[in-house]
Amino acid sequence: MNIFIKHTGVTVTIWLLLLGGTNAFAQQSLPVDAETKLITYTAVVTTEGLTKEQLYDKAFTWLMGYYKNPSDVLREKDRETGTMLLKARFKIFNPTDKKNDVITPAGDVQYSLKLEFRNGRCRYKLTEINWKQPSYYAIERWQDKTQQSYQPNYDYYLKQTDENCKKIAADFTKAITAVKEVKKDEW
Repeated sequence: MNIFIKHTGVTVTIWLLLLGGTNAFAQQSLPVDAETKLITYTAVVTTEGLTKEQLYDKAFTWLMGYYKNPSDVLREKDRETGTMLLKARFKIFNPTDKKNDVITPAGDVQYSLKLEFRNGRCRYKLTEINWKQPSYYAIERWQDKTQQSYQPNYDYYLKQTDENCKKIAADFTKAITAVKEVKKDEW
């Protein structure tokens, strides 16, 4: 499915590769890459008139402002080839208790964000999303209600994960498409 969004003269093309899942929420909201079978958020952002280097610099500025510890998040960078690899995480929480007043942490969700730049466009790919556990725990397992380890909280975790991933993608897209206002020196 292609979605075209017009934002301040910049077109954003988003490819959502959806496969069926066992969870109704997952079927509607979580994009799954047809090749890797991993939940993946990806888009190509078109920015007319900007070079690969300018886009790289804008992404680097975004990275420095978005993450609390950007040096820990940035794992690979290559301005010449126009690529960055980020590995970060966000917190998820359990559903509130019956009185809706106690929120307990459910742990951290980790992800990889690959950024690639070409003249006039860039692509992000947010994937390899996993629940931080002693061993790798891919969040795709949260969708399988037939597993003996399935818990009803997994639907809530998926919803939070989807919201966080969409927020990261939207914030990056906004930063990369932002147009600097040139102030006229009128005197």
